[in-house]
Amino acid sequence: MADNNETASAHVEDSFEDIDLDSMSESLAADLENAFENVELLKEDRDKIGDPDASVSYTHLRAHETDSYLVCRLLLEKKNKHTS
Repeated sequence: MADNNETASAHVEDSFEDIDLDSMSESLAADLENAFENVELLKEDRDKIGDPDASVSYTHLRAHETDSYLVCRLLLEKKNKHTS
């Protein structure tokens, strides 16, 4: 049993020799930096969305209309023209 443990331990140590820790560290640092940048962008977006005084253009609102909403809006406009 001791021989199996020594063999397994030697195999694990050999595996770690193949890992480039500097490259891995640089990659993880870059990933972490990107993650923090994304968090900052999300915070900015959240602040804009949560601001009740933020204005949104009519064109922007129209860009988000669904087909069914568009049909309802057009029918309502048509109805309002006939009743005016």
